[in-house]
Amino acid sequence: MFKLGKITVPLLVAGFILSPVGGNVTAAELENESPTINWDDVWSSIDSNSNLSNSISFGSISTGSDISTFIWGNLADAKTTLSSGSGEVKSTGITKGKTLLTSTSATTSLRMSGMGIITGSKGVALGKFTATSEVSTTNPSGLQSWEGLTIHTATDSGTLYESKTYDYGSY
Repeated sequence: MFKLGKITVPLLVAGFILSPVGGNVTAAELENESPTINWDDVWSSIDSNSNLSNSISFGSISTGSDISTFIWGNLADAKTTLSSGSGEVKSTGITKGKTLLTSTSATTSLRMSGMGIITGSKGVALGKFTATSEVSTTNPSGLQSWEGLTIHTATDSGTLYESKTYDYGSY
């Protein structure tokens, strides 16, 4: 009986640790839940109200009885920067998490004023790391007016916070 206990307990513990926890959610299902950004609508809101800053802190952390109560302040810092070099114009959007329990993302876009929109890929990060999204295009000759717009997200305790930053310049 004593030998059986020495074998059974480790096997039960290993089985408990290795057993799946939660529902039957697969990675493919999670990937398909990403919403698509309607950039035409987002840029329309910017055209009617371009008072957005190029940098912001956002996402109020909950103060209830959940796990994040020991942290106070905002979830993330966000920024959009336009730059020019080597015949290209680039929009860079960054979202930097400010807590260990935050998931952040950044998706940037670029347009020559009044023209079509070019979008960058979505960057994601966990914790205090930085999500980065970049997009660039060749700069036609002559001075042109360019605009960059980034959509930033941060999560806390299942709540999604969204913000936008905007930058412009002539290159």
